[in-house]
Amino acid sequence: MSTNIDFNEEFPIRSQTSDSDKLSLLQIRDILGSKGAYKYLEIGSFLGGSLTPFLRDPKCTNILSIDDRERAQPDERGQKFDYAGITNETMINALENANLDTQKLKTFNGSIEEITDDEDRYDLIFIDGEHTDHNCYEDFLYSLNFQLLLSLLYRQHGTNENS
Repeated sequence: MSTNIDFNEEFPIRSQTSDSDKLSLLQIRDILGSKGAYKYLEIGSFLGGSLTPFLRDPKCTNILSIDDRERAQPDERGQKFDYAGITNETMINALENANLDTQKLKTFNGSIEEITDDEDRYDLIFIDGEHTDHNCYEDFLYSLNFQLLLSLLYRQHGTNENS
């Protein structure tokens, strides 16, 4: 992948994602796409900025965005982020205003631990929810119920090919 990327085209929605993180997301998207169709789950989507490369990718067939919206969230980086007024509809409108097709996007307003009826399995789970050690670890544990290819990236780097 070329590092000469137009981040404004790939990521047209304002986000807190750094350029190096955006590059990593694009590289992971390309790895997944090289394997064929895939599904993406994101915990903590805010306005949908990190969803955009997956919405743009025709090989990504299903996206689930989970976010406990409309509240202030603690953050162990020393800040509090106030998401009051940011709803699923706010995010979807921003995505559609950026000319992104949202048909493959499902949203859930709440915590991943509250989901009981989603039987899909996801090839990539991006945890970017509440930035506290406790909540990040909890999101990881609950996301194991939805994971499909947890070891994909390890196999790409030459470790245990049979895992």
